Amino acid sequence: MELRQLRYFVAVAEKLSFTNAARELYVTVAPLSRQVRQLEEELGVDLFVRDRRHVLLTDIGRIFCGEAKAMVDHADHVLQSMSLAKRGQIGLVRIAMTSGVRERLNRVLIEYSKRFPAVEFQ
Repeated sequence: MELRQLRYFVAVAEKLSFTNAARELYVTVAPLSRQVRQLEEELGVDLFVRDRRHVLLTDIGRIFCGEAKAMVDHADHVLQSMSLAKRGQIGLVRIAMTSGVRERLNRVLIEYSKRFPAVEFQ
C-alpha cells in the first residue's frame, strides 16, 4: 500500500467521481483508476461499486475511507513537521549558561519564542 494510492482513493471517495478526482489531483483517469484497483487487489476487497456513470463506496470502502484519511493526514503532518524542523522553526534547544549572560540571553530567547512558538527551550 502506497501513500499515493491512499491519496487517490480518498480523492475518489470524496468526489465520488474518478474524473473529478483526477482533475483535482492533476492526473489522468486511467492511472488513477489503475492505482485504486491495485489498492483494492492488495486489500482483497472492493472499495467502490462502479458503473459507467456512478461511483459509490461499498460498506468496507466507507470504513476504509476514514482510516485512509487519517493516514494521509498523519503523513501530511509529518512532512510539515520535517519542513519546519529543517528551517529551525520547530524543535528543542538545550542551553547551558552562566549568570553573566543570562539576562541578555533571556531577551534573545523571548524574541525567538515569539517568532517561532513551536521551538522549545531547556
